Amino acid sequence: MVTTVNTKKLAVKEIVGLFESFKTSFVGLRGYTNDKGEVADVVINVGIKHNTTLKGDLEKRLPKIKASQYLLFAEKYGDNVALQAFAEKQLSMEKSLAGTNVHANGQIDAYLHVGNGIKIHIETGDIFIYGYVVSKKVLVKGVYPVVKSRPLTLCKKDIDKGLKAGKYRQYKISFDKLVEVVTGGRVVQLGLAA
Repeated sequence: MVTTVNTKKLAVKEIVGLFESFKTSFVGLRGYTNDKGEVADVVINVGIKHNTTLKGDLEKRLPKIKASQYLLFAEKYGDNVALQAFAEKQLSMEKSLAGTNVHANGQIDAYLHVGNGIKIHIETGDIFIYGYVVSKKVLVKGVYPVVKSRPLTLCKKDIDKGLKAGKYRQYKISFDKLVEVVTGGRVVQLGLAA
């Protein structure tokens, strides 16, 4: 069954109802277009709690990465940069778990959480579906600018590749483009193009 929704108010009601009526953790976004023009089909698990994954990263995965790959990072970025990157990653995770990460808290306060894996931005009313990315199939490549990051940032990104928390994403449902939200065997088409 496919339901088409053309207004934000109806879309919010439809999506919240969809998430409440099905006890599934997996949500598919078909034809999702990001702000860089990339079009992809994405499957996310909205049932995996970010704090649980973050705790596992802090207690198990980060120490394992440091023990097994530190010398590679030190060789690539320098010993001081590698030490700082691991220390900052650890501190950031600890602050997030303790609820003292100012940036994370500011993000939390900006949204109304209406269900598992769905939130609404308080100021704009935009819908966001978020969770752990299970799979992503790019249908149309986007145009991404070349970013010249500092070695510290690049080292942190390399560390993130081994962490599970880095696979959490949120997807903004933009009503000027068509996207299908699929869960529990139901499909809801959102967007003015529908």
